[in-house]
Amino acid sequence: TQMQTTTTDQQIEDPTTTIRNKTLEFERQILSFSGLKLGKELHIYDVPIEFNGQQEYIHTARCGDHNKEVLVLFHGYGGSLVLYYKMLKELSKRFQVYCIDFLGLSLSSKPKVMFKDENDTLQFFLGSIEKWVDAVGLKEFYLGGHSLGGYIAACYTLFGHKTVKGMYLFSPAGIT
Repeated sequence: TQMQTTTTDQQIEDPTTTIRNKTLEFERQILSFSGLKLGKELHIYDVPIEFNGQQEYIHTARCGDHNKEVLVLFHGYGGSLVLYYKMLKELSKRFQVYCIDFLGLSLSSKPKVMFKDENDTLQFFLGSIEKWVDAVGLKEFYLGGHSLGGYIAACYTLFGHKTVKGMYLFSPAGIT
């Protein structure tokens, strides 16, 4: 017998899309343990930015919309915004809280970049954060970060960003 092949109209999903969708589902499951209602008290979305001439996005979670004071939280290297899930409910009583995934990490877009040195790397993170701050429309905020996120938060503040009212650093890397 001869083997017949048939074609179907089924689309094969891109592996990157499949991984992102599964990761988004895991993220929602973890964030459901925050004590906040997804889609009502806790919002998860991608903020589009133009960075280095390309359309990118920074994955963002937001809660505490009824508050005037704003707190932005950065995760550490290899982490994601879910790092703060246990703190969100309590923090959202005082702050409008934003947690982001750094550009190039976790669920944010992954631009192709080549860094020549540490300064290039730092400028990549600081520049993309500044684009995100502008896109979200933040004027003044508190900034918190864990590990690499603490280092980036400190650098963002030290390099003259007057929008930062204060910092919370949790085991910041690179700071003694």
